[in-house]
Amino acid sequence: MIGLLAPLVGATVKTMCMSMLSEKLLQQVILILLRRLVESTKNEVDDKILQAYEKSIAK
Repeated sequence: MIGLLAPLVGATVKTMCMSMLSEKLLQQVILILLRRLVESTKNEVDDKILQAYEKSIAK
């Protein structure tokens, strides 16, 4: 029974780890793009959006 469950559990954990890594990578790419956008403009609205996004990532 354990021999049948081990590959299933292993595959599930691997999928979850890869999904989490992909999510972190996507968050970092979005953060880089937002920072470049904020640096290219002079308004304060995008500054607030960047701050809110940075706070949400820090959680």
